[in-house]
Amino acid sequence: MDKKTLRKEILIKRSQIEGAYRREAITCVTHKILNQSHYIEAQTIASFVAFRDEIDMSEINQAILRQNKTLVLPYISMEKHEMSFHVVTQLDELVKNDFGLFEPNPVLHNRIPSHQIDLFLTPGVAFSANGYRLGYGGGFYDRLFSELTKATPKIGIAFDLQYVSEIPIDAYDQPITHLVTEKNSYVF
Repeated sequence: MDKKTLRKEILIKRSQIEGAYRREAITCVTHKILNQSHYIEAQTIASFVAFRDEIDMSEINQAILRQNKTLVLPYISMEKHEMSFHVVTQLDELVKNDFGLFEPNPVLHNRIPSHQIDLFLTPGVAFSANGYRLGYGGGFYDRLFSELTKATPKIGIAFDLQYVSEIPIDAYDQPITHLVTEKNSYVF
């Protein structure tokens, strides 16, 4: 199955997750992340704000702030076709971009170099058994991950139905190190 077909199939399935199950799954994933050693040991954590039907990251992002860790969130520059991370201290300061995604304002929020980030909590459409992720097709995370050391923890956050046996891999695709779903925690 090609990436486009797989992306469409998983997005449809993810959108059909019912409310009660969705809430239970989000609670479970949140608990797993907040008790995971990579999270506990990290000081600067790259997270994200849920888009469409992704796992809601609100509780995790608020916990990062409450625990006096540094929360950094992605900002996408379409002109430069790059993603950068910016320090956020209040979630209500985020602004909605042209795609409806809430992100930092690069004028207000300081950019932080990716090599200074201790942990990446990563969204995606699908994740494979060998640690690769399928995103929305922009390649932003793959470019960013290509600049990091292999030791930097990159944890995918997803519903278990987003875990698939195989994703077509291109030369530029970069693997993650872990995946956390409501049913399992995977190490790659």
